[in-house]
Formats: sequence, structure tokens, C-alpha cells
Amino acid sequence: MSSTFKLPANTFMDLDQGPVKMAQKISGVIPGGLEQDNAPYFTNNEGAPWPDPAHSKNVGGLPLTSDIFLMEKQQAFNRSKTLERMVHPSGSGAFGYFECTQDMSRFTKAGLYNQVGKRTPVFTRFSTVTFGREFPDSGRNPRGFAVKHYTEEGNYDVVGLNFPIFFCRDPIQGPDVIRSQQRNPKNFLLDYNSLFDFLANVPESNHAGLMFFSDHGTPRGWRFMHGYGCHTFRWVNADGQFVYVKYHYCDEAGRRDFTWSEAVQMSGEDPDFAKRDLWGAIERGEHPAWTMNVQIMSPQEADPDKLGFDPFDVTKVWPRDKFPSGA
Repeated sequence: MSSTFKLPANTFMDLDQGPVKMAQKISGVIPGGLEQDNAPYFTNNEGAPWPDPAHSKNVGGLPLTSDIFLMEKQQAFNRSKTLERMVHPSGSGAFGYFECTQDMSRFTKAGLYNQVGKRTPVFTRFSTVTFGREFPDSGRNPRGFAVKHYTEEGNYDVVGLNFPIFFCRDPIQGPDVIRSQQRNPKNFLLDYNSLFDFLANVPESNHAGLMFFSDHGTPRGWRFMHGYGCHTFRWVNADGQFVYVKYHYCDEAGRRDFTWSEAVQMSGEDPDFAKRDLWGAIERGEHPAWTMNVQIMSPQEADPDKLGFDPFDVTKVWPRDKFPSGA
């Protein structure tokens, strides 16, 4: 006796397509991304159909260790826990697209920025920075704002915060920044003495410290905050000429923050507020949007003696009267 299985076209999930084409479908740049998971049966890791996905092989009700499907499912479950990252462990995001609205080819040869109307698929991830995954979304903390562009020339990542600056300029102090905001290993409690010790001993951290303890540290979820690349990036055009840039992602809905009492209340009412708010808005068809602006500085202008500050110092902002952040 033989059996014939008729598989739908999406059973093998278009595995022959590259990541750019898949990202274009997922983000809606091209149609065909959302398909129903309608395969007629479960398969194991080798693609063999499961005899029964809900019942083990057994004798008199006792499961058998010879049931390879049972063993494989248990092994996958035991090994599937994703370990927390040291920073930005708690977050989520969404696929979308970047649409070029102004030709910037005089500054950069990157295709996504020099063809008006061109849409590039992106994934944007938001996060708290030093809190673990089980900590409320609304706690006082910087927020991560990272954008991955899936371009024909490769992936282009802009990683930053909802602050335009960071707490230190020397990377050797980076771990100190994070540990000063994490739990004290002695008692596993948040320790503001540790944070203030860092702020007091690293004067260049004061700008970020003031933003941390302002309402910038408690944004109203992820849909109502600006994003910044923080660091200074370089654009190179087709002629090999370059400029320095700062990325500013301005929320089209306007920035909104919780007060501290509102943030504390929301942390108790819905610890997953930011994640739920983003997901719910997209499900309702309310797609969040940001306008990307850039500050541009020529190499001749990037002179610390003339500027009065180091333009590559991540604890500094560029004055907007000298370097406007036009689109």
C-alpha cells in the first residue's frame, strides 16, 4: 500500500530565495510576504512526517525511549531557551521600509539614499538597554533604536538610542556604563548609588545622565520617541569625496513621554506596554513612521580647534545652528 501527500506551494517556505527578497516580502515592499501556514502535517528535523504529533509511542500507556519523535521534540524544547544579551536584552520591533524622498547622491553612493521614491526594506528594533527581559518596558532607562537596511549592496545597520549622545567617549568605560545601571550582584537590586558614582566620576556623562533622569528616560512606549545614530558616520560619493553625518530619526507622531509616576503605574498595570502598544497599533493598521534627517559636516569643518569640540566624541551633539538636520 502506498500513500501520496499533496503539498501546498508554500510548504518549503521559498528557501531558494535570498535574504533581501525575503525581507522585501515581509516588509511589504513587494507583495507575497504573508502566507498561511497550511502544511498538511508536521515534520521532524529531517523532514519526515510525524506519525502523530500529539501522542507518543507507548506500551500500555508508558512512553518508549525508542520514539525518536518524542526524543527530538524534548531535545528541541530543552535547548531552545535563548540566553539574555548583556545589553538591549528586552525588546522587539517590526519590518517596514525606508523611502528615499531626496536625492543625496552628491554626498553618498549608497543606493538607498540617492533615488527618490526608492523603497528599501528595513527591520527596526526597540529595546530597553540594561534591564532584563522580565523587567517592565516602562522603567527608567535609555532606549535602543536600531535600523537594519536590506539593500542590494548588503545590509546597512544604524544602531543608536533615543538619546543623541552616550555616557562615555572611551570604549574601555562602556562596560562600566552598563554595570552601573544593572543589578548589584550582592543583592540583585538596582543600585542608583552605583549609577551616580559613575556619573560623578565621568564628567562627560552628565548630558546623558540628565537625559536619563528627565522624561526622556521614560518614553511613552516605542511609537512616540525619536531615534539617533549617536555616533558620527561617514558618507562617500561616487567620486570618492566624503562628508561626516549624524542620523536623526524624527517621530512623525511627535515625541511623548511618561512622567515618573505614570511610568511606575504603567510598569505595574502592563509590564509589556511598549511591546503590546507597538504590536496593537500595527494590527489596527496604524503604521508608525519616522522621518530620517541628517546633519552634514565637511572634512574641512571637522576641526576640533575651530569647532571647540571633537565632532567624533559620542558624548557631544553638533550645534544645529551650524549643522541643521534637514532631510
